[in-house]
Order: sequence, then structure tokens, then C-alpha cells
Amino acid sequence: MRYLLYGVLGGAGGRKPPLPRGVAGERLFLVNNHRLSAAVSAIRSSDLVPTASRVWEYEKALESIYRRQAVVPLRYGTVFGHKRQLISLLQERGPKYEALLRRIDGCVEMGIRAFLPRRPKRRGPAAHLSGAAYLTAQRERYAREDRLALEQEITAKTISGFLSGLFRRCKREFGFLAGRRCLSLHFLVPKKALRDFRKRFVAIEADQESELFLSGPWPPFNFVE
Repeated sequence: MRYLLYGVLGGAGGRKPPLPRGVAGERLFLVNNHRLSAAVSAIRSSDLVPTASRVWEYEKALESIYRRQAVVPLRYGTVFGHKRQLISLLQERGPKYEALLRRIDGCVEMGIRAFLPRRPKRRGPAAHLSGAAYLTAQRERYAREDRLALEQEITAKTISGFLSGLFRRCKREFGFLAGRRCLSLHFLVPKKALRDFRKRFVAIEADQESELFLSGPWPPFNFVE
């Protein structure tokens, strides 16, 4: 039997929090070391392959824990063969985990995804163009890319600015989803500010040209790396 690690908690001593069931219906339990605890469940090798249902069970268990106390969540698939390996992990990374727990204590993660306005597609310069025409076309292409990057940056700053005072940290990612330019913002939000955060999002949504989608609250996966 092996042990699947869900997350690291503080306050190993004293009253232990009730723990949920995790992957394959296995009950979670704590492996303690001084001021830290590792939340784990037993897992068979046949249950390690990440399917949608197993990842959902894993994340549901983490959500159940973080509703009661701060937890440093780990991605699915962190497995140990012996409890002593878990204790060694807590000893070696103890200061890092304690710092992370202080950072995320009382907070959840909220996400905002912005699909940026569609812009006309333009082809790159054709290879048969003369040298001067080719260089001109290249300059225009790079200028368009700069304008798009600036638009993304302005959108990110505008949304973050509207939400100022309601989050501790923000991370952002630019990319494409379903062929559309997409801005993903991740916010570390104090639980006591969640209601105001949602209200302000509604005001932002009505004022933006981009399509906005709100998600969360989640365990703060993007703020424990």
C-alpha cells in the first residue's frame, strides 16, 4: 500500500479536524511532525492513474479541508511508499510550508477568465515580396503583436485595479483557448472579502468589452509554488 499526499496543514497538535474521504473512497488521515501535518490516504497502484473522477475526488477532499483551515494543496499524483518519507518531507521543507501557510491563511483562490475582443486576422508577409516590402510587412506584423500585448496588459491592470483592496496577490497568464485570445487572472482573496469581490466583478463585467467569467472559490493552487 502507498500513500497519496493531498496537502500540508499546520497545527499538528491539539484537536484534529474531521477529515473527508478521498480517492477510491479511502479515508484521509494525518501524518504529524512537530507543527505540520501531511493529509494522506492509502492508495492502490491501480487507482493512481489520473482519471476525471479520481481527480474530482481528490480536489473535493482538498476543498473540504480548506473550508476548515489553511492547507498547502498539492497536485494529484504525489505518492510515497512509507510514512517516514512523509515525515522527512515535512522536516526538510518545514520552513517553506510554514511560510506558505501564513501567506494563504484565511484565503481562497478566485479566477477570472477574459476572452479578449476578436481582431481581424491578417496573413504574414508572403515570401515572394521584394526585400523592402517584406520588411515593411514584418514591421507591421510586429507592431500588431505589440498592440495586442499592450491590450492584454491594459485589460489585466484594469481588472486588477477595479478589485484593488479585495485580494492579497494576483497572478496572470496569457494564451489561447478554443482559438481565442484569453487572459487568465488568479486572485488570492481573503474569505471575508469574497462577497465584495463577487459584487465588484459584476460591476466590472458590465463595463468591459471582453467576455468575463468568474470561477471559485478554490484551494489556492496557484499561490503555493
